[in-house]
Amino acid sequence: HSFPTRRSSDLLRQMRTAGQGFARKNLHFTKICAILEIENLYLEVKVQMFEVNAYLMYAKCGVCQVAAVGEPQCAGLEAGQAYYTLRPVYGNETIFLPVDAKVALRPILARTQAEALLGEIPALLEQYAAERPKMEQRALAGYYRDLLKSGEVLDALRLLGYIYGKRQGKPAYKLCQTDRLYAARAEELLCGELAVALGVPREEIAQKLSPVLA
Repeated sequence: HSFPTRRSSDLLRQMRTAGQGFARKNLHFTKICAILEIENLYLEVKVQMFEVNAYLMYAKCGVCQVAAVGEPQCAGLEAGQAYYTLRPVYGNETIFLPVDAKVALRPILARTQAEALLGEIPALLEQYAAERPKMEQRALAGYYRDLLKSGEVLDALRLLGYIYGKRQGKPAYKLCQTDRLYAARAEELLCGELAVALGVPREEIAQKLSPVLA
């Protein structure tokens, strides 16, 4: 078992916060929190480095698989430094990441978590659309960038909810370039993680979500 890192606690707190006033009305949402609560118990027992073959969400490039852990035989890397050798699931590059790097890196959702979350996405988008902060157009890129930088699935949904809120009741509303670029990236990260967690093609997840994200 790949034990979750401290970021599982952050995800759990986000789920709790997002669910205030909403969880009471939605049994499925509370099930997600319960699942995360169980996973979070591992933190009290053991926190370890990610193991070879584990699937991780790396905010910079999406879902990756750990190909190796240790000092790679590769020129240009720091001698004596342990690295994760990461292979993106949806890419051809190889990434060498120091094991102690201060980056957003976490295990992907477990299958049960992904199944529960998938059913709640329409309701979460509605909620995040209603909660979206008011800000000037010039501040949007920074707001979107910070959400995606966290690497958390709920932050990707929060970004999509913000954009979803702009289009509610406005069939002819045209998104600006900033909206389109960041929405596409958020959808890519979200669908990629759900697809790997559920063992299905990413296109299948995208097709399921297209009616609510369109």
